[in-house]
Amino acid sequence: MGGVLALPGSAVYSAAKSGLRAFLTALSSELRDTGVAVSGIYPSGVDTRMLQHEALHGGSMLNFVGKVLSVEDVVRGYARAPRTRRLEIFLPYGDSLVSRAMAFAPALSHRALPLMERVGRLGHARYLKRKGLG
Repeated sequence: MGGVLALPGSAVYSAAKSGLRAFLTALSSELRDTGVAVSGIYPSGVDTRMLQHEALHGGSMLNFVGKVLSVEDVVRGYARAPRTRRLEIFLPYGDSLVSRAMAFAPALSHRALPLMERVGRLGHARYLKRKGLG
């Protein structure tokens, strides 16, 4: 979701992901009449070594606001892409609603960040416990 909502502490990451999202959108438009479909998969936090590192070394609590996905969850999203031919597939969809709403009004989203971080700290604690890391 880093390409949907730019978060503090993730400026470079968000910029790169936003660029990829813009590229996919433009490419989809360019290929519209060829029968080729382009899809982007936008997961929330995924249980990878990168997320585990962030969980243990001061990463953003915002990674833990929603459900932490398994790699298998993301693979299922990729498997859906050719069938749906949708430009954007959000995993989980509910997280995308919050992210897109916050991205719609960046000034307001800054006010919501403290609440989101508190929610994320609870999710972070659950994640560490589930993984036996905390």
